[in-house]
Amino acid sequence: MKKKFFGAVLPVLAALLAAALCLCGCSADNGGAESPGSGSGGSSIVADGVDRKIVYTVNMDIEADDVSAVRASLLEDSDAAGGYVEQQNDYGDGDELSRCYIVFRIPTDRLEEFVDGAGELGSVRSKRISSTDITTEYVSASARKAAYEERKAQLEAILQDENLTAADRIAVIDSVAEVNAALQEIELQLTQYDSLVDYSTVRLEIYRANNVWAVVGTIVLILLFVGMFVEGNAAMIILVPLLFPIAMNYGINEVQFLMVIIFNMAIGSLSPPMGTLMFVVCNETKCKLKNFIIESVPFYIVLIVELLALTFIPFLTTGLVDLIY
Repeated sequence: MKKKFFGAVLPVLAALLAAALCLCGCSADNGGAESPGSGSGGSSIVADGVDRKIVYTVNMDIEADDVSAVRASLLEDSDAAGGYVEQQNDYGDGDELSRCYIVFRIPTDRLEEFVDGAGELGSVRSKRISSTDITTEYVSASARKAAYEERKAQLEAILQDENLTAADRIAVIDSVAEVNAALQEIELQLTQYDSLVDYSTVRLEIYRANNVWAVVGTIVLILLFVGMFVEGNAAMIILVPLLFPIAMNYGINEVQFLMVIIFNMAIGSLSPPMGTLMFVVCNETKCKLKNFIIESVPFYIVLIVELLALTFIPFLTTGLVDLIY
């Protein structure tokens, strides 16, 4: 039975293999032919003769001894490159800045020069460069603009007909107005695309060179200690207004700082001697407090490791935000 089965199947497999080899040979013969769109009458997603439209975004964190001096140098370099400041936030007392956040728009052809110069003004703690290809969107908008322009020309030619009735003439004029509105919208979109391509975005965060990690570690210990004795919401109402300005002066990211506070409060609410969630769990499960604490030791260790990771590896809390924005 098996021999009959294989005897019937093998010729079919051989025929399929031969057909596949023929197809491969045909595709290999056509390898030197022009791709669609490379010759006259061809078509492709990206039109020929159109340069790639790439939008570049740079995010940098710089540590410097004198934040004010670095800011002044960056503003001068931006003016020299033909760029401008889109957003600027300064933190500190008077002329002595502890932290500065600036968003520059720099001509793309001067981007590398500007970024390299910024890196020489201090210690670069992080640098992220992202690019977005908007060629397809740009070509699509350009094609729609050409179609509307052709439609407008046809409508204007119809208006030249002297035999056109008044009602038809009004209808054609309304159509021309609609086409003009669509053209203006597309032209605005193309202008925005050109602006994004011609001027790259550079987000720079400059902060004073201090022993930031010692400050962060101290804040974590304070939060853990307070969380063991005070309910989480009450602790945050008391501590956030006190600790937030300190964190900002040392250049700690706002998102990271708040994430660390929330995680600290969560650990504190599960920790003796006054962890509120600990008492709730013991009451609902009829578990003795001593047994709860003993069984929770491995979980405490894991939570502390996660807290240290969130505290000393900023990418875990701010990485996704930076990638999106």
